[in-house]
Amino acid sequence: MRKIIVFLFLAWIPVQAFSNVNYIDITKITDNNELVNSFAYLRGNKQYYDHQTTDWFCNIPREEFLERLQDFNKSFSALSVKSEELYLLLGDISGYIYNLDTDDTASFHMAVKYYKESQTLSPDDYRVYWFEGQLYTSAGYSSGAMEQFFQAQDLLPALPPADFWNDYAEAMARTNKPSHCMYAMDRVKDITGKAGRFEQQEGLSVYRHIIRVDKDKAYSKDQMWSLVAGRTASFTSRPLGIRILTDSTWMVSVNPYQDHQSSFCINLPALKTKDLKDSGGMIHIYIKTADNKSLHAYVDSIVSKYPDTTKISYLNKYDKMVAYEIKDKTVNPEFGGAHLIIVGIERDAPEYPGLLLEKPVRLPDGSNGEPHSYAACSKMDRFRGRIFYTIILDTGEDVFDEAYSIFKLIYDKNIIIE
Repeated sequence: MRKIIVFLFLAWIPVQAFSNVNYIDITKITDNNELVNSFAYLRGNKQYYDHQTTDWFCNIPREEFLERLQDFNKSFSALSVKSEELYLLLGDISGYIYNLDTDDTASFHMAVKYYKESQTLSPDDYRVYWFEGQLYTSAGYSSGAMEQFFQAQDLLPALPPADFWNDYAEAMARTNKPSHCMYAMDRVKDITGKAGRFEQQEGLSVYRHIIRVDKDKAYSKDQMWSLVAGRTASFTSRPLGIRILTDSTWMVSVNPYQDHQSSFCINLPALKTKDLKDSGGMIHIYIKTADNKSLHAYVDSIVSKYPDTTKISYLNKYDKMVAYEIKDKTVNPEFGGAHLIIVGIERDAPEYPGLLLEKPVRLPDGSNGEPHSYAACSKMDRFRGRIFYTIILDTGEDVFDEAYSIFKLIYDKNIIIE
């Protein structure tokens, strides 16, 4: 396997993992006494090889464990009846061999192969993704770990083990997803009544990397927004609780946060009127930390200057929102007059700010909006309290239908608000 260097927002400290092998049922694999005893040995000594470490403090030589694991691998591989449970076990054994000897990349690839086999046999079992995700975490392949843990999370039983959430927390910490990490640490406490092993070892570092923001202060656009660019550009603002996806060829402008407001503008591609004139449109997104004013009063202050306004309901996406359609033939009459859609949205801070924004999205270019490496950086918190979002389509009557179809796609799919 090509070694992948990952920059972590936490200093790398090997976290003692409760091995996945604890969640394998040997009775579904074999009743052979020798193999059952081998399995017991594997579980009983897992703390020596369920993670990678350059230091070795055990009085049993590393080479002795390596030889035993290789023997176990041969013995269990020889079983004629293949099952999900057996593939999970073989994946674990191969992963342990790789942990003891990271130059043995063939063992890493064999572990992945076994986990994929288990996924083929039981695609609805969360363990088949959990185990592979933990392998990737141990190997430093953070993006792979993240994807597997998200798949496992979608398949969790009603009462998942705390060990899953401990491993999940570690994987999310390594991919610079502190909100998911904190969510997982809290799930461990819900199950066990106390902080889990990951939180005990690294939880304080996670919380320290969240920077509190003050809505009464000003912040530069670089402080407010992060960008991951590909064929699709992903703009994320944790303080403002929003993520915006655009075609990277479109012109956009991003403004700093000052006077309790920031804004984002998208210039739509050129559109042709019926008589082949070049027209276009813009999507304005104004984001304002709320004062004592209500959402309706705030939006009314924007739309009241227009004489022809119609309240609409077909854009309802959020529980607290209001929308208007506006026409004004006195503006840009060469394009049939102005035709606007104005949507106002109110959102309060969620329990875990940033959780929705950290979740990868599948983009049209096949990417997921994730950075190519996870830079060591702190994360700014969301502004406390309510935030108003005003999304405006500003275009001409002659190209409204085409402009609106683009706007609707962006509104429905490409604007993510917590």
